[in-house]
Amino acid sequence: MQTLKPILLLEDDDLDAMILARALRTLNVRNEIIRAEDGEKVLGCVGKLDLASSGPFSCRDLYGSLSAPG
Repeated sequence: MQTLKPILLLEDDDLDAMILARALRTLNVRNEIIRAEDGEKVLGCVGKLDLASSGPFSCRDLYGSLSAPG
């Protein structure tokens, strides 16, 4: 079974983030959605990632998960 990669959603508006999350669920996209609100923090996080490994650094340290209502 293939492991689903999380989706990083960069959105500062709560309503827009919830609409997108609900749309993805409606389309049966089951990837975890990790929301970030600050573009500068995202760029700082991405710059530190080693995409070839799964080292100890994680963007999840900076951002929380987004749960779409039913």
